[in-house]
Amino acid sequence: MQGSDQQLLSGLVEFLEGKPGVRGVKLTVNKPATSGEIAVWEESHHCQLPEDLGQFYLTNDGLTLHWNYLYNDTIVQLGRINIKSLSGLKQLGVAQSGHTSWTHPSLLDLEEDSDGSRQRPSFTQPCRVFPLDYCPSCGHTCLVYMHNTASQAAAVSSIWLLDLSLKWYYLSSSFSVYLRLAVVHLGLLQWPYALTPNRLSPQYQRWFHMFIPKRLAVDMDQSAAPQLSDAASSFVTSLDISKLLQTRASKDRRSSKESKQSQSSVKKVSSSR
Repeated sequence: MQGSDQQLLSGLVEFLEGKPGVRGVKLTVNKPATSGEIAVWEESHHCQLPEDLGQFYLTNDGLTLHWNYLYNDTIVQLGRINIKSLSGLKQLGVAQSGHTSWTHPSLLDLEEDSDGSRQRPSFTQPCRVFPLDYCPSCGHTCLVYMHNTASQAAAVSSIWLLDLSLKWYYLSSSFSVYLRLAVVHLGLLQWPYALTPNRLSPQYQRWFHMFIPKRLAVDMDQSAAPQLSDAASSFVTSLDISKLLQTRASKDRRSSKESKQSQSSVKKVSSSR
């Protein structure tokens, strides 16, 4: 795993393990893919992996992080971050262009026009869609090539959410930004919805209030706009994640040290009297 990715995820694991009630925090990292395997994938799919995603696969061929919470004596799965292995990164089936009708519906019937600020992915060529992950409560997180050609290579790729109603929502301009977004949201289930007009379900709003209330406030401001802006993505890229994920253990150690210093000062004052 790349040093920055390792630091992000290790910090998240440490943070979660320090939270009361959190159970079963587990990070599973696959062995690296080879440059040869990446070359075979790119040749078979006629497109080039984005540089950051390619580097990710060269250091770990997919990963899974999940964690649970003890609620009313019941273990509830609350968080999950999953990136498919290179072999599992397969193109979503495309719709064939042509006539459709109410008697012969197809994915073409779900095509939407641009929302005015950003062109949406399409289920037809030349757009290419590769699901990176699937969450039963949210949908597919996808690597999308809008108009892939040999000359454009990976320059036009971005990360989108294809929700359970098969509607598209922009998440980030790159895989690196997407991974950081997942980390700052602790991998809470449904977290991509926080960046869309759909918002979170009331149940998950309560979980967000419990674990990351400040982040929820930021997301609510962002989702007031039609889509998450590139400026917001740049802001996430520049965040110092290590400061955001200060562990409870480190805070407890600091509090303990301050308490001991205070007690020592009291003893010195008493002895001088």
